[in-house]
Amino acid sequence: MAPHRYIPSSSAAVQGERAAGAATPGLYYGLFAFFLFTRKIPVIQDEVPNLNYYWVPLLTVVIGAYLIAHGFFSVYAMCVDTLFLCFCDDLERNDGSSEKPFLMSPELHRILGKS
Repeated sequence: MAPHRYIPSSSAAVQGERAAGAATPGLYYGLFAFFLFTRKIPVIQDEVPNLNYYWVPLLTVVIGAYLIAHGFFSVYAMCVDTLFLCFCDDLERNDGSSEKPFLMSPELHRILGKS
């Protein structure tokens, strides 16, 4: 069987998609923080401290949300890469016979088009 070609998640296209996906929560939380710190949300207006300069907390919220989301997406991408490598290794070592059965689930085998 021919070796499988593996495209790592460190390629530029995948990194760009991950950065864009991690930026989305940062923008949403940044928008919420902007309305919160400028006292534009009337329901919780009394609990918000009066800030003379709200850009530092706003940037802290945006950067923090981006870093947390990027960390979660990186772990998720690593899990997907690991599953794909295990799938390729299973195809390489086993042929599906009774002596060397596939170790992957039949559903994974079907989803990845090797049925």
